[in-house]
Amino acid sequence: MAQPTRSVSALKKCPSVEVTYKVDRPGPPKQQLVGLLAGTGWVSSTRPDGEIICDIMERMGYPQDRYDADAVLDEISRIVPFFAGVRRDELGIDGKQWPVAADGSDTPILHTEKFSLAGGKGQFIFPEYETSPELGRVGDAYPYILTTGRILEHYNCGSMTRRTPNVLLVDHDVLLVNPADAKKEGIADGGYAEICSANGVTHIRVKLTDDIRPGVLYTTFHFPEIAINHLTSNVFEQTTMTPEYKVVAVNIRPFSPGEDTPAVVTNAAACPAP
Repeated sequence: MAQPTRSVSALKKCPSVEVTYKVDRPGPPKQQLVGLLAGTGWVSSTRPDGEIICDIMERMGYPQDRYDADAVLDEISRIVPFFAGVRRDELGIDGKQWPVAADGSDTPILHTEKFSLAGGKGQFIFPEYETSPELGRVGDAYPYILTTGRILEHYNCGSMTRRTPNVLLVDHDVLLVNPADAKKEGIADGGYAEICSANGVTHIRVKLTDDIRPGVLYTTFHFPEIAINHLTSNVFEQTTMTPEYKVVAVNIRPFSPGEDTPAVVTNAAACPAP
């Protein structure tokens, strides 16, 4: 979690905003009250997000009053029970931890005496391990597991962070491969590999590392030209209904990029037999 004083100091250096209010209190995950920032001195081409949303609602036929952040927070506190006591002028620099009672008292630590369940006790559930259907549906033709994630310098598809100087730090996705797997497949550090799933093919630069276990490949999805998510299937986790981005059955082989080589081919027919 960010430190309030350091965050305020950093924001004061931003030419487009003057900090008049800040909340960013460390706390347990998903218990932290959303931080608020009121600013003045907007650059001419920018507006607060809330004002833009109100304009969109107006154009869709829903008349809105002039956007006011305080009024929005007051409405939230009337609607959301665990924000009942939230008042903007009482949050201060460190904010409050929800639930916030109607009298304004917050909850720095949850569940100090009991859980909000029948009997007041927590429940431990031990489901049986189930292999992802993604692995069972393709067999031995795709012996590696591709899993994806993010790195510090970029966020998700990079639609915002790639427009910042961060792109000077990281300007491409790389595939992390265990050296034992790379030796077996004839793939060199710094070279390129072709990743193939039952759904398509893409080509990506390789970095060898012992941080990745043999049999597992890892990459990010910050640069759309790689289109790594096109290799994933329509398999999803049955309980949360989450797409299976973390387990994709693939195969890899060395690749020499050419001028006419497409970065990604998104159909199974284009995937060569291992």
